[in-house]
Amino acid sequence: MASWKWVSLALMLAQNAITPIVFRYATTAAKAEDRFSTTVSIGCQEALKLFMSFGLAMLEFGSCTAAVAAVCAVKPGDSLRLAVPALLFVLQNAAMQLATVHLPAALFQVLWQGKTLVMAALSVLLLDKRLMRSSWLAISFMAVGIAVVQLSQSKEGKQASMVNASEQQPALGLLLVLGGCLCSGFAAIYLEMLVKQRGKTARTSMWVQNMQLAFYSLLLTSTSTAYSMKPVSIGNAGLFRGFSFSVWIMIVNNAIGGLLVALVIKHADNILRGFATALATVLTTIGSVICFGFEIHISFFIGSLLVLGSSLLYGGALKMPGDWWNEDPCKDKVRN
Repeated sequence: MASWKWVSLALMLAQNAITPIVFRYATTAAKAEDRFSTTVSIGCQEALKLFMSFGLAMLEFGSCTAAVAAVCAVKPGDSLRLAVPALLFVLQNAAMQLATVHLPAALFQVLWQGKTLVMAALSVLLLDKRLMRSSWLAISFMAVGIAVVQLSQSKEGKQASMVNASEQQPALGLLLVLGGCLCSGFAAIYLEMLVKQRGKTARTSMWVQNMQLAFYSLLLTSTSTAYSMKPVSIGNAGLFRGFSFSVWIMIVNNAIGGLLVALVIKHADNILRGFATALATVLTTIGSVICFGFEIHISFFIGSLLVLGSSLLYGGALKMPGDWWNEDPCKDKVRN
């Protein structure tokens, strides 16, 4: 198990670090009218994830027959509940793709950490979760850090040479990141609520759950594609219009990333995941400098430090000294 912990963390680190860079290459290689279909790309991603999840379920249960039996054993009502997070994950993936049309990879990676703010807020509102003072401090620092990063106006030296340079709108990219963070936070909290409602005895295999999520996501994207694309346009250009090599790399990377999240949650704790995410952000920034000529301003550096530090503090990788910081500020009010 220890080996799986480090292998899964290393793979997640690499995948998280290259994701914004791969997205940026894929989404800026063509103008809007020639760009690949976001819906079709997500559908391909979910089809691949469904296939890989089934393969992993076969390994877990020992045979194809046993894996199919595990899928069939899931109650229809429990399965249908996963359609909600599946829709949210589709919207999240679409927002991520469209955001990187407008934002530098390093800037996107830092802003994407804002999903922690959404999850914290929803945990308090929907799950009645109590946060320690150190957690509230981390949330405050993260909000300030994200604002500083956004106001830094950091740009890529190679942005002017990108095919879609005239179409890039950083403000729109920021709104898309916000929308993606909201979808990510709602999906995570919804899944947590489902687990608590079912109880420990009714938990299904994580690979079977991933299969269900991928199936509903594929169903949603297929329906959307069939509704939005006219037969004439499909016949002339095909469903895979604009699907370059970098787009296929993005699809494979995203499919693998969805499975790595489940693997890391199973084998690694919050502290190690926090460190891996922070290091991935650093590696993405370095990669952006090399690949796109990203210019690191002092304000971007300070804001990134605030975001990364607050992520580690919120996740428990960093601790505030003393008991006062590690107490719930509302506990006395609750007692009274």
